Amino acid sequence: MRSRCTRVWGLWAERLAGRRLRIWGGEVLAKQPHERTPSYLHDDQVSSLLDSPITFNAWIALVDVPVARGAMSFLPGSHRRPGPDRVTVADLPNDAFASYLLDTWPDLQWKRRMTIPLRAGGATFHHDRTAHEAGPNTTDQIRLAFVVTFTAAEARYRPQKGRDPLAMTAGQPIDPDRYRWPAPPRPFHEPTRP
Repeated sequence: MRSRCTRVWGLWAERLAGRRLRIWGGEVLAKQPHERTPSYLHDDQVSSLLDSPITFNAWIALVDVPVARGAMSFLPGSHRRPGPDRVTVADLPNDAFASYLLDTWPDLQWKRRMTIPLRAGGATFHHDRTAHEAGPNTTDQIRLAFVVTFTAAEARYRPQKGRDPLAMTAGQPIDPDRYRWPAPPRPFHEPTRP
């Protein structure tokens, strides 16, 4: 049975993108109580297997996520930074993954960070090139979130050097029956402004 929440998030995603989308994947993220290590500053495009005009994530809080529980912080506008389009993970030394963004784009260290605490059921949406991080969880409760990755309907498979996990050919369109958000097909209408 299709969830009403999934349809609602899909509709919001399409409105934000201004185009038809499909779901590429989803995962549950957990940060254990008293996990004092923050997540490093990163973007999601570094691990993307897609060639798409737009890919972004909905980060949905499954529990209340105040700052002390590891709320997400974003660098607004960082998705518009100049090339390279993405860093190839396989080309990084083993110890450089946690610092690749600042090593490649040092000006990001001066960008304003916006931390967004969320109530359970709240969500943020961010472009896959948006630099972001999460703080430590200093509370007695687990932080749980569900991330849904949306991409353009015309996205194609783009494996990375040393990372080709799918039984697909480079440049192949992603399977429209397997990777779609669960709304019935309908024409997309550009949102109009009042």
